[in-house]
Amino acid sequence: MDSTRKLAVVTGASHGIGREIAMVLAERGFVVRGIGLYERDIRETHDEARRRSLDVEVFEGDVSEAAQVEKFGRWLEKAGGRLRAVCNNAAIRPVGTILDTSEQDWDR
Repeated sequence: MDSTRKLAVVTGASHGIGREIAMVLAERGFVVRGIGLYERDIRETHDEARRRSLDVEVFEGDVSEAAQVEKFGRWLEKAGGRLRAVCNNAAIRPVGTILDTSEQDWDR
């Protein structure tokens, strides 16, 4: 493990605000490793990082599932570097008002 590399972890890194957080951290010299839900969003994030010559990689997984978080942790160990930043940005996008939100979505 290269302890000189500054590692940043971003949840929800494959879309919207999380993607931009990942890009800004990479622009500031961090090696960014994230987790995101959807393959298409992850692919678009990787494409954008390549276009901008940034070190951003995103693992496909759901932070609400313990087994997937464990897999992410094992994947993350391979990134190397010294953990310097964590941004917990993961979210879901239920549609509707608070009164329309199911108990299951609310709990998630």
